[in-house]
Formats: sequence, C-alpha cells, structure tokens
Amino acid sequence: MNQKLDKDTIRTITHNEYYKPGYKSKDLNMRYECPSGLVFYVYYSYNDVLCFCVEKSKKNHVFKDAVKQLLDTDENYGHDEYNYIYKYFDVSSDEEICFSDFSMPGTYNLINPEYRNKIICKMVDEIVRVFRSVGVWDQQ
Repeated sequence: MNQKLDKDTIRTITHNEYYKPGYKSKDLNMRYECPSGLVFYVYYSYNDVLCFCVEKSKKNHVFKDAVKQLLDTDENYGHDEYNYIYKYFDVSSDEEICFSDFSMPGTYNLINPEYRNKIICKMVDEIVRVFRSVGVWDQQ
C-alpha cells in the first residue's frame, strides 16, 4: 500500500461523510511489481468494488500489445487514460467487496479468516490466469 492506514483513513474509507466540509474520497491501491518489471494494482475506489489494473507506464509498455486481444474480445475488461487494462474481479454478488458497505455479504464476511483467505486465493488465481492468458506471467 502506498500509505499508512490510521484510524482517520479507515473512518474516511468506510463512512460516507461527503456532507462534512473538506471531505475527500479515499482510494486505496496495493501495488505489486513482478520480477519481469510488470507493475499492477489491486484497486479500491470509494463506494465501488475491488478490481485489478495495469497502469500505463514505461515499465508496462510491453503489456499494452499483450492485452489488446482481451480488450477486443471480452467486454469484462476495460481501459482508460490511466490503465492499459482493468477488470473487476469475477466473483458472485455475494462475494463482492466494497469497503464502504459492510451490509454486503462479501465485505462483512472478511472478518472471518477462513473466508478472507478463500476470497484472496480466488482473486490471486484470477490475476495469474489473466496474465498467463496474455503471456506475461510465464516471463517471470
């Protein structure tokens, strides 16, 4: 993570306090750098569910061509001005994680260590599967 989580940050992320003066929405990301140099993020934007993305950068330039086929053939993938590709995790609606909504089963169930481990493994497997499908995971 790019920042230290303190009580104020956690409170800002989990509570929609937009009505307070000076309120700023918090986005979180966990940055990973693979041995090949590929950099990707698991990303959370306030009031949305987790996704993963590969940002546009010099290190990730080789990834641009590799994902073109995914973007052209699968509507589950997207891209924007900041990312070569992004994708919301392929989980059921009961497994979606939105840190600002603990009424969602997927978010609430994170308090259970067994569930948390299961969902993390599922998400990591998906990231590896996507990267292998475009030939960048095996380069590491």
